[in-house]
Amino acid sequence: MKPFRCLLLVFSLISLIGALALLPVAGSASVTVAPSLTAVTEGIESLYRSITTLRMTFVQETSLELLGRAVRKSGEMGFKRPGKFFIHYTTPPLKEYISNGEKLWVVLPDEAAVYQTAVKKGEIDEQARIFLDGLGNLKQSFLVSVLTDEQRSAARFQAGDSQVHLQLIPMADSPFFIWIALAVDPKTYMVQE
Repeated sequence: MKPFRCLLLVFSLISLIGALALLPVAGSASVTVAPSLTAVTEGIESLYRSITTLRMTFVQETSLELLGRAVRKSGEMGFKRPGKFFIHYTTPPLKEYISNGEKLWVVLPDEAAVYQTAVKKGEIDEQARIFLDGLGNLKQSFLVSVLTDEQRSAARFQAGDSQVHLQLIPMADSPFFIWIALAVDPKTYMVQE
C-alpha cells in the first residue's frame, strides 16, 4: 500500500501547486508592499478552496540523495472534488493512476497490467486525503515560513524576482518528503513554481 500513499501525497501536492498556478483571481489589487506571511498563506488557501475541477500538465522532480541524482517525470493530471483524479505519466516508465474516490486503479501499459485497491480512510496518507477532499489547511498541515537565501538557491528559484518564496514543512513526519518550496505571486497569491 505504500506506493499508493506516496502517489496520493505527491498528487495532492502537485494538484495544490498546479491548480494555484493556473487559475486567475478576480479583482486582484496592486500590491506595493510585500504582504505578510499570514496574508500569503490565507490567500493561497482561499484560492485553493475555490477550485473544484482541474486539468493540467506537470513536471515532477524527485531528488534521490542516496544515488546522487534527480529523476524528472512529466505527464498530465486532473481532479474533481471530492477525491476523483487521474495522473498519466508520459515519460517512461508509463503509468496511469485513476480514482473515482472509492477505488484506485494503477495501469502499467508496458506490463499490460492493471491493479485495483479500495481507497479507505487510514489506508492512504492523511494529508493527501485531506487535500484531495478539499479540506486542506496549510497552517494546520505545515509549518510555513519564508525561504532562506540558501534554501531558495537549492529550490532553483531565481534571485531578485518579485515572488514570495515559502517553505512548507509537514507537521507530521512524512517518509515521502522533508519540505516543499513554493514561489507565490504576492499580488494574486497564485503559486508560480
